[in-house]
Amino acid sequence: MSLALTALLALATGVATGPSEEPVRDDEASAVRLVWDAPTECSDAATMQARLDEAMKLQLDDVATRQRWVIARVRKDGESWTLRLWVAPEGALSERALTETSCAELERATLTIVAMLMPPVMVELDATPPPSAGDMEPPPKAEAMGAEELEALIADAPEPEAPPPDPGGPDMEPPAASKLRGAVGFSGGFGRGTMPAGAGGFAITTALLIPNGRFELVGNFWSTRNIGLPAAPDARARYRLLSAALRGCGAPRISKRIEVPACGGIEVGSVLAEVDGAALLHGPGQAVALLGADSGVHVLLAPSVALKFVAHGWVALRRAQHRALDSTLSTSDRFGYRFSGGIEFRFGGAPKARALKQ
Repeated sequence: MSLALTALLALATGVATGPSEEPVRDDEASAVRLVWDAPTECSDAATMQARLDEAMKLQLDDVATRQRWVIARVRKDGESWTLRLWVAPEGALSERALTETSCAELERATLTIVAMLMPPVMVELDATPPPSAGDMEPPPKAEAMGAEELEALIADAPEPEAPPPDPGGPDMEPPAASKLRGAVGFSGGFGRGTMPAGAGGFAITTALLIPNGRFELVGNFWSTRNIGLPAAPDARARYRLLSAALRGCGAPRISKRIEVPACGGIEVGSVLAEVDGAALLHGPGQAVALLGADSGVHVLLAPSVALKFVAHGWVALRRAQHRALDSTLSTSDRFGYRFSGGIEFRFGGAPKARALKQ
């Protein structure tokens, strides 16, 4: 062993430098001799030597022929730990220094560094050459299958399952159309019978549409012009009707764009009178109730738009009567009629189903 390595061993173990002589190995089974100098918080020297022997037993197989030394000094400085490591794998000297937060980390680093610096074991390769392609036996040849065996195999095969339809392909059926639709309509027209003179007005209709039928809720406003009253020649009056009607209809189609609805229902409201020149015995409004029926034609301009032409007739269940002090000014007729036309906007599931079908 060189003089520098001997001096370093003496310094690490606390022995004064003396004549150059080989240090006595305590364990002849150790491939690497470890000199471990560390505080009591760390593992002792025997434990570290055993861990090093376990790590190196597969790497070095010439324990007795070569001398390999490792000197490790660990010191604690405040919260950190410092390692100085001298490794002599083949008589030469290599030094390392490392700082960690614990002694355990330095112990693992010591074993790792030593394993990396020691020479690896040389494995002798097998000198036998690999077999050539000619020396290898070819795989057995497949025997031809007879016609009867092939037919039996086909007969035993399971039936293939049909693939699921393509969601975007022509085989996919569109979802069922919603049977319910809604509609909102606006109409205006002329009527007679509810009030002493002919009246013009308008209506707003909301409808629930079903196949070949519909239910309607209608709000009406009708008004006369200023008229004279036979019972009071000096008086002038103007009449207005505010009412709501609930009707049920059959609405069959006679062609792709023509519907012929027939409806029946009840209408209730109030006839308001504004009279100049006569005093009423009661308030301006008098109740009226009508039982009506109507029929007409709906022309579909588009799936969501239709024109409406309707004729409406009714019979009064309750007639509105306005009275002055000494006479009856007016009484609504027992029967009446209205003619109206307008437009209706429809919405709901049927247009969506038609779009998917297309």
